[in-house]
Amino acid sequence: MHVIWKDNIKKNIMSQKAIFYFTTLFLILMVYSYLSIGNQTNTASIKIDLVYNYHIFFYKMTIYLLIIPCFLLLLLDILNFFNHNMVILRFVKIRNWWSQKFISIISLSILFALFLNISLALMFIVKGLSIELDFVFLILTGLFYQIIGFSIIGSLFEIFSCLMKNKYIGIIVTYLFILIPLAIKGLFFKEIYFFVDFMFLLNVKNINEITFSLSTVLPLLTLSLIILLFTCYKLNKNQDLYWVDENHA
Repeated sequence: MHVIWKDNIKKNIMSQKAIFYFTTLFLILMVYSYLSIGNQTNTASIKIDLVYNYHIFFYKMTIYLLIIPCFLLLLLDILNFFNHNMVILRFVKIRNWWSQKFISIISLSILFALFLNISLALMFIVKGLSIELDFVFLILTGLFYQIIGFSIIGSLFEIFSCLMKNKYIGIIVTYLFILIPLAIKGLFFKEIYFFVDFMFLLNVKNINEITFSLSTVLPLLTLSLIILLFTCYKLNKNQDLYWVDENHA
C-alpha cells in the first residue's frame, strides 16, 4: 500500500498523454527561447543578461497559457486515480488516503519543476551560454520556488474539487483563480507580484535580489502551502468521499 502513489505516478508520467504534454511543452519552450535568446560570448554581458534570459525562457504568457495548464492536466490524471471507490476502500483511515494524494502532488511538482529547469539548462548550453555559479544559484532557487508553487497549485485544485464536488469544474476554477492576478494587474499603478511571479522569479531584476527574495518571499510561500495542505486534509476528512466516483470518467 505504501507504494501506491509511486506506481500511479510512474503509470501516468509514462502514459502517451503525458508524453505528448511534455514533448509539446519542451518543443515550444525550446523553439521560442532559442529564437529569442541571443548568442553571447562576452562574460560580462552574460552575467548582466542572466536573469533577462531566464525570464525569456519563462515568458509570462507561456507560463499562464502553456506551463500551468499542462501541469493541471497531468495532476488531474494522477489524482483521479485516488477518487475511485475501489481505491478509497483500500484505505482504513482517511489520513492514509490523503497522505498518498499529498505525496503525489509533491512528487509531480518536483518532477515537473525538474523537467522545466533541465530544459532551461539545455537551452543555455545550446546557445553557448556559460554555466557558472550565478546560473546554478539562479536555477536552484527557481527550482525550489517552482516546487512550492506547483504544490500550491495542486492544493488549490484539490480544495476547489472538494468544494465543487467535480474534478472538471475544480480544474477550471483553479485555472481561473490563477488568472485573476493577471487580469487585475492593470488596475494598479505600481508593479504587483503574485505567487506565480515568485515561482518563476519574475519579481527578480538581477541576481543580487535573489537572496532578499529567499529571506522574505520563501517563508510566506511555504506558510501558504502548509495552510492549503491542512485545508485540503480537513475538507477531505469532513466530506462524503464517495461523491468523487460519481464524477469519475
